[in-house]
Amino acid sequence: MKQDDAQMLQEIQKNTSMALKAIATVSEYVHDASFARELHGQSRVLQNIRNRAVDRLLEEREEIHQNSVINELLLSGNIHVNTLVNTSTARIAEVMIRGNQRGMTGIWKAMNHFGNAGKETVELAKELTDFETECIEKMRSYL
Repeated sequence: MKQDDAQMLQEIQKNTSMALKAIATVSEYVHDASFARELHGQSRVLQNIRNRAVDRLLEEREEIHQNSVINELLLSGNIHVNTLVNTSTARIAEVMIRGNQRGMTGIWKAMNHFGNAGKETVELAKELTDFETECIEKMRSYL
């Protein structure tokens, strides 16, 4: 496995792990059943993408990305601050859209920086950015 593949797969793992943490954090504020189902469906797809990235890293005996407790606390804290006064479905959708945009930006940067990654790795990264774009479109309907 090329180093660029490993680094991009680690970025995919990091990105999906943070998205899953965000969904878990906002879920306590969700009272709309259709919105809750949407978030649950998103988490299932993200878990699948993350698991495929981790599986490839493990197959090649590469290092798996470990999320830091500090980053997870910052993410949770940021979500709690952004929903402190307003926990409406529209507000939570807005928070999720911003998270999806940050995630897509991180993957695009990785795709540009790790340009020697193989086809399979790039396809997984594109699958993730396409999914995040789809998530944004779905979240827009809750604004």
